[in-house]
Amino acid sequence: MDIKLKKSKTVLKDELFSIDNKKMSKAKKEKALSELHGYEFGQKKTFLGYQVNEKIDYKTNYSDYLNISLNNVGDPFTDGNLTTNTKAVEREVLKYYAKLWNNKTREPELQKDDFWGYIVSMGCTEANIFGLLSGRDYLEGKYLLIDGEKEKRAKKLSKSVQDTE
Repeated sequence: MDIKLKKSKTVLKDELFSIDNKKMSKAKKEKALSELHGYEFGQKKTFLGYQVNEKIDYKTNYSDYLNISLNNVGDPFTDGNLTTNTKAVEREVLKYYAKLWNNKTREPELQKDDFWGYIVSMGCTEANIFGLLSGRDYLEGKYLLIDGEKEKRAKKLSKSVQDTE
């Protein structure tokens, strides 16, 4: 089977979304949103790549939440000032993975081998940094790297991070 995929030639023009000191006119806003809609829904039909699923149906279960700024900033086991969050859901996801990995359940106070974590989307920079910091803390001062030059830089970075804590 020989399938030839054509790359979309549709381009969304930056100028449609230019920002200046004046309020965007209603006509310009409608044109920009119409172009954005046409572009994004055209891409959705044919896009291949990245680990995303475009078969989304937010209308059925999630439409009520799209107009709320939900943000689980910070430790999922600590209440914060941003009360529009889904930390209860996040904690249950973490409990699920803890059980899956045969981890013991959390005590009221976090013990050394109890689980802790938080949910991030995809393989973002924050997740990578969190993984390195968690590894550093778990290894209690042992180094994550073997390469001599990288080890020197890691030691220097570790010291500078500890100085700010």
